[in-house]
Amino acid sequence: MKTKKIIILIAFILGFSFCYAQETNQKLLVKFDANELKEMKKTNSDNFDFLEYYVSEALYFVPLPNKHVDYKELIRINPKTKEVSENQIITEADLDNFNPLEYDISYELDKYTYYLAGNTGMLLVVPSQRDLKLGSDNRIKLQKLNKKQ
Repeated sequence: MKTKKIIILIAFILGFSFCYAQETNQKLLVKFDANELKEMKKTNSDNFDFLEYYVSEALYFVPLPNKHVDYKELIRINPKTKEVSENQIITEADLDNFNPLEYDISYELDKYTYYLAGNTGMLLVVPSQRDLKLGSDNRIKLQKLNKKQ
């Protein structure tokens, strides 16, 4: 009976991990095809890991503050061609399932960048390049630590 519970628990954890990986990879698939991602994971795993972190955890939204903030307008693009999309209306649903690869977003070396998300009253916070790299590196270390346990 105890073995059965352990097997079920392990299956649950593995299933959750698989679902999480699939969600992240789906976001990457708007810009890269599956073969490109497979090759990138083999030949440039640092870039692959960074992209997974970037689309899943790195950016976040905050309510538009009452004080003045220098921000840019968030603009939707075609991830493969970089052309501006016709549909520029950004909704709450877009924020709930946000994929930064579908928008014209840039980041600076030492400075955070902010984007107004349409009329949602939300501001997208894009960390500096250094903080993005640090976050990605910490995520990789945590994943390696979890694998050892």
